[in-house]
Amino acid sequence: MKKFLLLALALCGASAASAMEPLTAEQLSKLTINVSNHTDGTFCLSSKVSLEYPDETNPRLLNIQNFIGSGLPLRVNVDWDNGTVWVAPYTFDSEFNEDDYMTYYHMVVSEEASNLPTPMDPAFTSSKLTGTISETALTLEPWNIVVAHPYFTSMTKKYDKAITTEIVQPNAKMTLQMRGVNWDKEDPDTYICPIEDTELITFDTYVKDNDSEVLVYNWDDMASCVKLYKSKVDGKYVFSTKADEYIYIRNAKYQYGIYPFDGQTDETLYDIEAAPLVSEPVTAANEIDFGYWIIYALTRQNDRSMGRYAKLNLDFNLNLDTDGISDSLTDQTPVKVKYYNLYGIEVANPENGVFVKVSTYSDGRTASAKIVL
Repeated sequence: MKKFLLLALALCGASAASAMEPLTAEQLSKLTINVSNHTDGTFCLSSKVSLEYPDETNPRLLNIQNFIGSGLPLRVNVDWDNGTVWVAPYTFDSEFNEDDYMTYYHMVVSEEASNLPTPMDPAFTSSKLTGTISETALTLEPWNIVVAHPYFTSMTKKYDKAITTEIVQPNAKMTLQMRGVNWDKEDPDTYICPIEDTELITFDTYVKDNDSEVLVYNWDDMASCVKLYKSKVDGKYVFSTKADEYIYIRNAKYQYGIYPFDGQTDETLYDIEAAPLVSEPVTAANEIDFGYWIIYALTRQNDRSMGRYAKLNLDFNLNLDTDGISDSLTDQTPVKVKYYNLYGIEVANPENGVFVKVSTYSDGRTASAKIVL
């Protein structure tokens, strides 16, 4: 019996030793990048957030301020002993409907709860959205927002697909030389305005190195996910986007891609075509440099931001020895080659200028390179 008690005490001591201590306010303040993806892995949204204790004497409750970029807080319960978090069905927001003069409630709930018919279902009221917390990240399992009727007789899902969320520390800095249209210098004869350099901005961002691709969140300090694909050209690594991929989608009109663009006047903003953005050859494993770029919605011919250059400085070294990337794609014969000028327009017979050459190989890989003719 004595041995049993000693063993029990030892086990309790081991359990207590493994329990997590509540994070300090300073530790919480380091988790600032909110990345959310649909459950099929596609990018949903990103934003800057802050974590804080609404009551410093009670570390078992914390707020995610500006949750999913809404400007509103999400209240989260924390079990530090197990490093887990949970959210009860939470009234996150509300909206007034002018058709029926009623206020509908937006509630953050688990994926399972969002599929129930009404908030009055016992399974809804007892449901919990769960996740984990550590010094490096707070995660939320699949969730959705339901719009509940004022009398809680029915509800609808806000998103077609459930979402997972990860809140992490920044691990990179991005420096952008921004550009913009100078409307004060409009030519009185042509009504054309110049595009000029504006402010230089540097901010924290979050980067994931996933073998053959690198994900850069919040490229221009706003919601976006830029996928950069690794390849080797003439023995040097470069990173490039795919011309047909969007980095942010708000609706059918606001589908933004990122493309090369060094237009000098506002009239060139109407001639942008999808073309891959290609980095300079990599010279340091923790840096990626790009030249002229623009984030643009082709359907609406609307620019979100543009710059003369973008410099990405990472807190870690990129994996530049990834399996599956040829040592020299130029050793193979591409099945298709396209050329784009620096305005993003495809050119059938390039000559006398700087162009982006995009080669497509039989296995589906692509390689992009700047060339001068």
